[in-house]
Amino acid sequence: MDQFEIEGDLPHVKVAELFDWMEDGPFDDIRFTHKPSGSVLRMHLFYFKNMLREWLVWRQWDRWYIPPTGIAGKTVLSIGEGEGDTALFYLQHGAKKVIAVEIWPPAVERLVENAKANSWPVEVIAKPFSLDMLSLDYDVMKMDIEGCEELLLRPEVEGLSGLASIEAHSKELIDSLSKKFFMRRVDNQNPTFSVLVNW
Repeated sequence: MDQFEIEGDLPHVKVAELFDWMEDGPFDDIRFTHKPSGSVLRMHLFYFKNMLREWLVWRQWDRWYIPPTGIAGKTVLSIGEGEGDTALFYLQHGAKKVIAVEIWPPAVERLVENAKANSWPVEVIAKPFSLDMLSLDYDVMKMDIEGCEELLLRPEVEGLSGLASIEAHSKELIDSLSKKFFMRRVDNQNPTFSVLVNW
């Protein structure tokens, strides 16, 4: 929590207590400052809670989304971007640009607002993922949008053009994507959910 300064009525509590408070709180938005970058963001509590939990507490995003070679100076295709949470994460790790794909209108609204307010090098694509997006100019792809990963199994997709991290939400998808793209599981605890990487 020391990386964030939260505005408004959010109580000053420890991180574990903060999650409990958010579970009972309204699906509303908050404004906060990410102190290392100086970025000021507006997010729904749902996205903020997931960002805190996955990025800062469990440190999952470092394992799931950053290849061993890093992403400094690279362009990231973020499919299922949310409200700018993973864009902030990638930019903090030195990404040159983030191509952010998101379809949920409230998330797109905040994503655009956050990118503009902070002058981020983010290109927002507010439409569903389609296979033609794989031909965009990117170095690393992060896919976290349930249902879209199945499109990658179509015969016309012969391979991935860069490094990739893909969330898969069934055992069949985990097995099929792993085999087709020579990917490995980052976390092996859950048989029906995994993040797969090709690095």
